[in-house]
Amino acid sequence: MGRVAVKAIVFFEVVTTIGLILGAVAINIAKAGVGVVLPASVQSVAPIAHEAGWQSVLLNIFPENIALAVAQNQISAGGRVCPSVRRGAGYVARSKARPRW
Repeated sequence: MGRVAVKAIVFFEVVTTIGLILGAVAINIAKAGVGVVLPASVQSVAPIAHEAGWQSVLLNIFPENIALAVAQNQISAGGRVCPSVRRGAGYVARSKARPRW
């Protein structure tokens, strides 16, 4: 891994941490959601439809139809991450295939 990659990862981690801290401070100052009273119908706990085991997570990482999965809100974090990982791997493979000078 090169210097630019390390710098990019460190930058990402630092900026993400700063954003999380700023968000937590802003929520604590603004007291968002304090005093909100939900109706009784919303306060009842919905029953769990099914237990999601590791097998279902593994099967849902790659949806059969991406448009349908997005429309039905069934897209998992893996469905959003996998294209990014493939794109990054393509960039790395392409950059190693030809020199930059």
